[in-house]
Amino acid sequence: MTGPEIEREISAMIRGGIPESLRLEYKAFPYEATEGGRKEFAKDIAGFANRDGGYLVIGVKEKAGRPDEVVGVPTADVDNVILWLESVSRSHVTPVIVGLKIVHIQHDDLDLIVVDVPQSLDQPHEVPAAGKRFFVREERSVRAMSREEIKYVIMRQETLMRRVADVANARWRGFLDDASSARDKLATGRGGSLFQVFPVFSQAFALKFDLPHMMEKYPNFKAFHGRDVASAKPRLDGLEYRYTDGNSGFSGFVRLHRDGAVEIADTEVMELDGKPVPGLLLVNSLIDSTRRAIAASATITGASSFIIDFRARTEPGQGIAFFSDPFRSHRNEVDRAELRFDPLTVSIEEGWEASTPTLIRPLLDQVWQAWGYVNCGYFNEQGEYAPAR
Repeated sequence: MTGPEIEREISAMIRGGIPESLRLEYKAFPYEATEGGRKEFAKDIAGFANRDGGYLVIGVKEKAGRPDEVVGVPTADVDNVILWLESVSRSHVTPVIVGLKIVHIQHDDLDLIVVDVPQSLDQPHEVPAAGKRFFVREERSVRAMSREEIKYVIMRQETLMRRVADVANARWRGFLDDASSARDKLATGRGGSLFQVFPVFSQAFALKFDLPHMMEKYPNFKAFHGRDVASAKPRLDGLEYRYTDGNSGFSGFVRLHRDGAVEIADTEVMELDGKPVPGLLLVNSLIDSTRRAIAASATITGASSFIIDFRARTEPGQGIAFFSDPFRSHRNEVDRAELRFDPLTVSIEEGWEASTPTLIRPLLDQVWQAWGYVNCGYFNEQGEYAPAR
């Protein structure tokens, strides 16, 4: 969520008298700037991250768990408090909670600080400075995790990754068998790619979203990858949008699944008329797919963490274009027909779209490594995305 969205949600909770819960805690005053205060804050955010995530609202006094009085944080102290919270979140919790946001909001002209803790992909988080090092959120408090709970959290994370792998494998097989025109292209070496995004949240794979609501939000994907995409077609498991290349028919599809996952298939970005794979086209396709897929999945599910799975089908001996000399020099060749890249876990924050190339750089580097290069050639020495033209 963005800062304004968080402000609207927290203000509505305060006005509605929403009580503390697994995902919400009110705190009247900032933590003390002592080792004890650092441990207390670290335990609070680790507890949220080790459960389902949640909001920690500083500047609201509670009574029996319900918001009783908005006391606010002194305006002159807001910046220093935020800097202190950010420092402690990095120094006292291991591993660092990726995606954690600390936001300054206002409610009735009073300053509040909201710590937005995501459900973490790196559970369990520990607080090394505390005696009992692993903590979890209860209904209105934080407690030490038992040995059995720690084992369960680790097993749950492993189970999620296995489930993602199983679903990704099944959808990849479905793509390879999708349509006769697609099979013809694959059989003749035209190649194809499948980009999948899986949201990570407490009910991942269990919760199914309302199809009419999804269709209202996403009637179409206009000009996706520079091509017009057909209007949404309902399917048993979600919505499908197909696009064509104008010649042979099938070119690819976008599927929004009812579990919040997004699947993007493309048979065009892997090869052009027998020439080497166009590197910049492929990279821009991955960047565009990431932005579109994560934005759609986040809107549907509210998730802020995602697992990206990317696979490609080509031919041994196929080359990849490089820099501004796409079809002549620097022609390294791929050594296998089916390319499966390591799943990539990402978390988003406000304004993440502008940094998409950096967000998925590990994936872009792997793609280039498949063709014999050390890393993706479209980043400059400062690590900025700057493809040669």
